[in-house]
Amino acid sequence: MPVEFLTDDEAAAYGRYAGAPSQADMERVFFLDDEDRKLVDLRRGDHMKAGFALQLVTVRWLGTFLEDPLDVPGEVPDFVAGQLGIANPAVAKRYTERAKTKSDHQQEIRRKYGLRDFAGAEAELTGWVAARAWTSGDGPKAIFLDAMAWLRERKVLLPGVTTLVRLVARVRDDTTHRLWRVLEALLTPAQRRVLDRLLEVPPGLRVSDLERWRKGPPPRGSGPAIVAALDQVAEIRWLGLAGLGAEAVVPPRRLGELARYGMTADAWLIRRHPDDRRLATLLATARFLEAKSVDDALELLDLLMSAELLNKAQREADRDKARKHPRLARASARLAVAVEALFESDGWGAPGDEPRVSQVWEAIEVVVSRADLRAALTVVSETVPPPGAEDPDGWRAGLLGRYQTVAGFLKLLPSVISFGATAEGAPVLAAMRALPGVLAYRGKLPAPLIPGRLIDEGVVNGPWRRLVFGHPAHVGGAVSRHAFTPVSGGRSRLDDLPVSVAACLAAHAMNIGYRPVARKGVPALERARLSHVFQNYVRTETLATANAPLVARQAGLLLARAWGGGLVAAVDGMRFVVPVPAAFARPNREFFGTKRGMTWLNAINDHGMGRGAKIVSGTVRDSLHMVDVIFGLDGGELPEIIVSDTGSYSDVIFGLLELLGISYRPALADLPDQEGWRFKADADYGPLSTFARGRIDTAKIRRNWEDILRVVASIYTGTVRAYDVVTMLQRDGHPTALGEAIAMYGRIFKSLHILSYIDTDETCRRDIKGIRNLQEGRHALARKICHGRKGELHHRYERGLENQLGALGLVLNCVVLWTTVYLDAAVRQLRAPGYPVLEEDMARLSPFVSRHLGVHGTYSFILPDLAPGAIRDLRDPDAADEDDE
Repeated sequence: MPVEFLTDDEAAAYGRYAGAPSQADMERVFFLDDEDRKLVDLRRGDHMKAGFALQLVTVRWLGTFLEDPLDVPGEVPDFVAGQLGIANPAVAKRYTERAKTKSDHQQEIRRKYGLRDFAGAEAELTGWVAARAWTSGDGPKAIFLDAMAWLRERKVLLPGVTTLVRLVARVRDDTTHRLWRVLEALLTPAQRRVLDRLLEVPPGLRVSDLERWRKGPPPRGSGPAIVAALDQVAEIRWLGLAGLGAEAVVPPRRLGELARYGMTADAWLIRRHPDDRRLATLLATARFLEAKSVDDALELLDLLMSAELLNKAQREADRDKARKHPRLARASARLAVAVEALFESDGWGAPGDEPRVSQVWEAIEVVVSRADLRAALTVVSETVPPPGAEDPDGWRAGLLGRYQTVAGFLKLLPSVISFGATAEGAPVLAAMRALPGVLAYRGKLPAPLIPGRLIDEGVVNGPWRRLVFGHPAHVGGAVSRHAFTPVSGGRSRLDDLPVSVAACLAAHAMNIGYRPVARKGVPALERARLSHVFQNYVRTETLATANAPLVARQAGLLLARAWGGGLVAAVDGMRFVVPVPAAFARPNREFFGTKRGMTWLNAINDHGMGRGAKIVSGTVRDSLHMVDVIFGLDGGELPEIIVSDTGSYSDVIFGLLELLGISYRPALADLPDQEGWRFKADADYGPLSTFARGRIDTAKIRRNWEDILRVVASIYTGTVRAYDVVTMLQRDGHPTALGEAIAMYGRIFKSLHILSYIDTDETCRRDIKGIRNLQEGRHALARKICHGRKGELHHRYERGLENQLGALGLVLNCVVLWTTVYLDAAVRQLRAPGYPVLEEDMARLSPFVSRHLGVHGTYSFILPDLAPGAIRDLRDPDAADEDDE
């Protein structure tokens, strides 16, 4: 019978042969060893031996006995009979003539092989499912499949499908309710009242505090915007939820799931939940918002520093330098003439005689006057930094004029956000925490000077010293305060909802807005209806849920199986220009010209279907976010192989992915310059000795092994983001000791990958190139679909951008599935009369053909009159194409 989270085919195949096992499986599982043969030989008659052997191999293969022992594929009796020397496998049909024989033999097999009934292991399995659900929050299907494996590992006979399904569903529900109760119990009565008030709209306002916090501060890199962001941080921290210790009593992954729901669900929907679920959701959401608000504030600070302060100061310094360049060139030429005359004075007079100064000046003034020379010296002294200076500090000096931009929030920043630092960074952190007192100083010194005793001289280094302490130094060691050291649910009642959803997805995926798809007089396509549906129905979790069945549907097609097994994934970024003010949009002239933009980092499988994506600010190195994309896929199994371009790989990523059980195979450029790594320094690798010039330090891996395992477990369980781990493993562009150990481990597999990459049969390179081309084809199709507004995105907030690109990803998958279905139907139609369709030709068909895809013109959302699951008749290849008429 069908069950909630299994398809009809999956439920029907449970505990039954779902087709003939492969020859390799039969030789592995259906092979009868000597002990098996001794037990089989105790039977009388070939039919008894064959039937007993069939029950024996069936329970090994399925994990349970069949109601009808002979309900097996025809290949199985033939294979078993061949091992027993039985000439006619059909004699097994007599095995079921005596009903008690089947049960007697089952009991004997149980005793001989130590098989247990499910009833004896049910309590233990219930505990395992509860622990798994509590820790991971995995879906019921994943737990169901792993529970089957758990039972089989412990030699427990599988129960009926509904028995196991109901156990998993019941225990998951119990665990979820326990999670809500545990979190609710942490709250004080006052905190419960405050959290409930987050769902109410205060008088005079249009949105609740929860919605205001979720929206975040204005995405502008300005002092007032940062002050507003810091005020929000302080407002959320005032709730005092950090001291409850929720992370210590609830797995972070479960807390994160609740927070994700709370970040997207409407306030009215959360308000309808029972007390325990409502308060648990609000607690998890507030804790997430507490961290997110800090990230938003620091993101705005980074944007202000990079785009508004440093970049503008650098541009002004460059313009000033360009203005001064002609004067400097002329002044330098005059000085060069004088110096040349000075050198020529060495040959004057008799040997050993020193020329008089007056003679030298007479020679110099022949080519340049003394007044011009003095003026030239002044120009050079003002323009060129003094000897010993680390680099020109024109742009640093330009920052002094922008002090007022940061003055408003510098006093607030260290008091609102709790920063941490390593031992090396502790002095800088201490100086930063002292900033409010330094900036608030009022004394007799003329502004903007403050006493030097308030400044830790050790943190002011390099060219900054001249700006802070003055050049020449200020009297009494005073410093300028204008310089600072940069520190790096429910059921819808809407009619025709699918039509509205389709129109919303099309409008946002094509980037054309609602005007071309809206229709007055059609309720499902009214503009107000479309806006309501997009805001309330299109969000990250609904898009992910919709993607999963598309991927599964395509994977079951014959043509898709010819393209691959679906367990190879490629990760690459697609750049989008964002011409409006947005915190996540960053400048990069190579990709965005004079504007700013962001990266849509997405993963596809070897069938061409999108599996997951992440919004990345600007053009940050893809490798920093790639692991997070892989562990945030829209359902399904984790891929076994990851492919990326050359720019996305690093030794640390090699190590992390291999430790996480995923094989990493990036495309490699500059192969002759690639370095291999060896274990023994004195080993002779023949022609590869030059290549293997690096050495694997196993001692370094061994010293850090426990910490490596903690890091990997934290990523796998979702305790921390892989992005945070990768950035933590580096300091000032160099790996930490732990980062170097992980990188050292990764170099083992990097060396193996390079060797496979340069192998003479070119299989590895061809496969990598194939899926890289597949992803480029998907990006090209995405560009064709997302054609409106010149392909530029105009969302100011990250959530809106995630929803739009999520819609684009879903529409891309719909198009790819549609194309695959019709290509698969064409292949089947060709094969029906016997036309030879080669597997290698099928593998070269592309799911990204787009000639049939029209994105311009009039948009219709009327479904064709087809039966469920049916498709249109294929076009006659001999008939004229409509486009050609």
